[in-house]
Amino acid sequence: MNELNPSEKRKITYIKPGSHSNLHQLMSVGLQPGIIVTVHRKNPAFCIKFENMELTIDEELTKNIFVWRIDDGV
Repeated sequence: MNELNPSEKRKITYIKPGSHSNLHQLMSVGLQPGIIVTVHRKNPAFCIKFENMELTIDEELTKNIFVWRIDDGV
């Protein structure tokens, strides 16, 4: 996910658990496979939007979140 640009929309396909606590933290706010996310901004912090929520996450953590391109109609 860290290679996406602002306004790009993708579906999360896989989250590689760098640590158990990071995975639980992401899942507790609803960030999990199948969720469609939009990159809101990358600087000064990596920020994504999904399901009426905005979340700032560590850029290192974004390297463990894998996404798939979706059609604009989805």
